[in-house]
Amino acid sequence: MATRNTPTTSTLEEWRVEFNELATDIGNVTGSTQGDQLTTSATDIVGAINELETNFNAFADDTTTAADNITTGNAAVSITTSSGNITIDAAANNTDIIFKGTDATADITMLTLDGSEAGAATFNSTVTATGYTIGSASVLVANYNMIINGDMTVAQRGTTITDAAVNNVSTTTNADDSYTLDRWILVSDGDNIVDVTQEHDGPDGGGTKSIRLDVETIDKQFGIVQWIEHVNCHEAIGETVSLSFKMKVTGAKMDDVRAAVVAWSGTRDAPTSDIVATWQSEGTVPTLATTCTYENTSANLSPTTSWATYTIENVSVDTSSTENIGVFIWSGVDDTDAANFLYITDVQLETSATANAFKRLDLSTTMKQCERYYETSMSWGEDSQHEGQKVVYGLGSATYAAEVDSIGGIQYRTRKRTSPTAVIYDQDGLAGSVYRIHDAVRISGTVAAQHLLDYGFTFATKTDAFGHGYSYYYGYTAEAEL
Repeated sequence: MATRNTPTTSTLEEWRVEFNELATDIGNVTGSTQGDQLTTSATDIVGAINELETNFNAFADDTTTAADNITTGNAAVSITTSSGNITIDAAANNTDIIFKGTDATADITMLTLDGSEAGAATFNSTVTATGYTIGSASVLVANYNMIINGDMTVAQRGTTITDAAVNNVSTTTNADDSYTLDRWILVSDGDNIVDVTQEHDGPDGGGTKSIRLDVETIDKQFGIVQWIEHVNCHEAIGETVSLSFKMKVTGAKMDDVRAAVVAWSGTRDAPTSDIVATWQSEGTVPTLATTCTYENTSANLSPTTSWATYTIENVSVDTSSTENIGVFIWSGVDDTDAANFLYITDVQLETSATANAFKRLDLSTTMKQCERYYETSMSWGEDSQHEGQKVVYGLGSATYAAEVDSIGGIQYRTRKRTSPTAVIYDQDGLAGSVYRIHDAVRISGTVAAQHLLDYGFTFATKTDAFGHGYSYYYGYTAEAEL
């Protein structure tokens, strides 16, 4: 057996080589046919092993491996301790801690903790959390907001709604019981009580848009309502909810605004949109329509001319046989002046005993939510537009230009809540009409969508109105509101 020099200080690699050579020696001894080699060498082997063990234990106790000597592995890595903390320390002055990874084969920096900025964190992408702290204030964000378009960002029917539908502005009016900004119903003590506008006026730290209710007919009460589809509010029925929203007013007389959570116990997803049966004098809540029930006792929120957040918390939704939940926000003032304004945004209803920060969604997500109930192929507020419309063709004959009943239909951008009411418009805003492209002839009057489902209609039809193979275009709206 060769003589082994067991070092007292060495690298791990030298220890590995020394052990491997010793193992070779042991193998040579035990594999020998000469018995005297085992007896004459055994003491040396045991002694070498004991010496190696003693020195290696001392080496392991006194030696750490430098982090810059750790190389790339080929399997998962876990860092675990059974007690105490795990500390990652970038000890050099102003150095960062950087987390990197690979996204779709591309190397990326996921997170940087800036050592020169007291650990300021820079995330490469979104941060998902149930709450966050700003300074010493802890802020919780709602897990789920049952209200759609609570920040008033979508206004497919028009951004300015008055007592008349205005081309290029709105496709609806400000009559009582009318949809205005998406998902929001205007209710009022008569028609043309307030104009409705999507305003680019939002609170600091809140949404960029708001709904503005502008008094046109004085001394009348008004408000907005949103009914929530059963599938979106089922979890809150029989539970505790909280309502919150941001609001401000102009005009000294706009001093009584209230809000309520309302239960509908009639047919599921068929609530009465005109929620008020009778408007009462100021200070008394309106009488609701049949099978509508206030779930909280409303009180005057005393709005001011500055944006503020208002909350109605710990509301029990306990009306028997509730099928849908709604939110009703209204002005109870019965001595208003013209051009008094009520602004509302960031409306949120959540299953919680307390109100949390508004859960904001990106615009495309909110748009998709709204399109489940209403969709237009035209610009917001338009009913007369040829730009961007799909070209369709006459169908139903083997002979070109032969008279046929049908032209091609449309597939909606978003599947609807149910089979919707579809209305076809020509480029001049005439309902039930389309334009023939090659000679700019209007086919008017009774063109209607046929074979409707929640995701589109197969044909638009009128008896003998079209030419097989001719091309046409039209705009459409599709409504499937509650």
